[in-house]
Amino acid sequence: MFEIITSEYSYMHSLSVLVCHFMRSEALKETMTQTEHHHLFSNIGDILTVSTSFFEDLEKRHQENPQIPDISDIVEEHASNHFNPYVSYCSNEVYQQRTLQKLLTTNPLFKETLKQIERKPECGGLPMISFLILPMQRVTRLPLLLDTVCQKTKACTAAYGAATRALKAISKLVKNCNEGARAMERTEQMYTLQKQLEFGKKKPFPLISASRWLLKRGELYLLLSEELGIFRRGAGRLCYLFLFNDVLIITKKK
Repeated sequence: MFEIITSEYSYMHSLSVLVCHFMRSEALKETMTQTEHHHLFSNIGDILTVSTSFFEDLEKRHQENPQIPDISDIVEEHASNHFNPYVSYCSNEVYQQRTLQKLLTTNPLFKETLKQIERKPECGGLPMISFLILPMQRVTRLPLLLDTVCQKTKACTAAYGAATRALKAISKLVKNCNEGARAMERTEQMYTLQKQLEFGKKKPFPLISASRWLLKRGELYLLLSEELGIFRRGAGRLCYLFLFNDVLIITKKK
């Protein structure tokens, strides 16, 4: 329980470095568009607010009793009612990583400005990416700490019941974060494919859907014995297939 408190303090401090020295840097902001800035930092300010509130409640319990009788109720309350910004942040991960990579490879001014910030003593010699991934690391570490609390607590007691409820709440949050990230990744993939497909005279197929995702893609040699759209009668043709959960799209490469 003490480790949960101390690690939350360390995590909160690192988040404040990210917000104060990177996100709020006017020099860095001027090197990119507003959209790129949003994709890069997402709602990290909300994450810092959430962490600060969580730590304050944990620290208050510690001040009341240095032996810390229990903190499971605090974890359950925050995981259930206040940690939703984590879902948004983790869902944005695919855009965040793509945007950072693009800026580093195509924007020399951004790269140089970023290096100058990273040299600050407050950053401890760490690159910005190590700060950006902290929320994902934190949200996956908390269940491990809570699981240990459960193991160290005597079964069939009120404290054990509270610990298991807290573990359940934080595990549900992790699941929602993973599902959000997966859904966003699928949507991004659909969006990319939609731009690559050309339907010519055929009616364009509305590919992007929240309930659709790609299962498999690759080349196949099709032997066709009758007229089928873009292929000649009786011709064998090397095709590129996209198999989704609800539709199969047969294409040919340009």
